[in-house]
Amino acid sequence: MALYRCRQLHIRFAHLNNNTKLEGLASFVSYMQERKVENSDGAMIVERDARERIIASTSWDSLLGKAELQCFAGKSTWDLIDVLDCILSGEYELTGVKPLDDTYAILEFEPLAIPFGGTDPLKALVEGFGFDVVGDSFQDGFVEWQKSE
Repeated sequence: MALYRCRQLHIRFAHLNNNTKLEGLASFVSYMQERKVENSDGAMIVERDARERIIASTSWDSLLGKAELQCFAGKSTWDLIDVLDCILSGEYELTGVKPLDDTYAILEFEPLAIPFGGTDPLKALVEGFGFDVVGDSFQDGFVEWQKSE
């Protein structure tokens, strides 16, 4: 399968200078990217058996605080297991989390195909860390992005 490189996209969110939570999200994103690299064929899609093994290992559990676990357990967000499964299935690289200023930050990702799995699990991950998503460069700029291809 040929890989298709898209431009880098991002989920923009308000972090309101909460650097501890921002570092926690960055660590979690880095951990997920490492699992994708270790367990994929280069397209960043982790096959079902490997996804189930990663999720069952709960090695990711130490990267989540009590507040994050409670947020994911709430009814207003995705189930954490579904978020993990979808991110591991997504055909994209997680390139990192970086602050833009004292108010906003972005979770950057680079799709490797079209379709790549969508942005909803990434937004759910950001919200699970207690941040408010304020932008999605794929959804917000989809028409312009299609024209640029």
